[in-house]
Amino acid sequence: MPRVAGVPEWPKGAGLGPAGQVLRGFESHPPAPNFTAREFIILGVGFNVKIRIFPVNIFNLWTRIVSCCQVKRLAVKRLLIVYYTETGNTKRMAELIGGGARQLGVEVEIKRVEECRLDDLVETDGIVMGSPTYFSNVAWQVKKLIDESIAQYRKGHQLKDKVGGCFTSSGTRRDAEDCIRMLELAFGLHHKMKLVPGIIRASGDIETDVVKMCRDYGAKIARKIISS
Repeated sequence: MPRVAGVPEWPKGAGLGPAGQVLRGFESHPPAPNFTAREFIILGVGFNVKIRIFPVNIFNLWTRIVSCCQVKRLAVKRLLIVYYTETGNTKRMAELIGGGARQLGVEVEIKRVEECRLDDLVETDGIVMGSPTYFSNVAWQVKKLIDESIAQYRKGHQLKDKVGGCFTSSGTRRDAEDCIRMLELAFGLHHKMKLVPGIIRASGDIETDVVKMCRDYGAKIARKIISS
């Protein structure tokens, strides 16, 4: 390990303690004029290298900084995007929506509906559900998750006041509107979530318009989550 100017080293022949041990009354070797504290703390060891130590007051400052960062990390808002896809269109929409939300600093998790647990719905700040439209309705895999979420409904409305959204990919816009209405009823009316009106990708839509719509939707969801 290269010598760091102004940083004291553990003297040769001295007994070694575990990382984090406080050493009292230790004089640096060689003397380090920039360090006046007589109490030091071991930061780490390595093979064939001397232990680097720093004054306790500096170490305490560093731990306070790390603690603040951890608190901010815990405060990050989370968005869960759940989708079912057959041809890849709803998956593409899910990824674009997620990208839009991430730009505002929201932590995004994207899951296929088959991988989603009911607890996942409870452990997030916002939920966006996506499905292709089949006969003006959602795919049965999505309907299955919605039906099973009655458990959260019965446990005191566990999804209440979470931010919600939905999206669909469909052959026709008319059928897609029915699909979106079904999702909005389930999550908005019954689960009492704060719903952002859903979006539709219909056959023939211009791809660049779809990309912009999905990213903007993700950002809109994120802003609502952050402000909640």
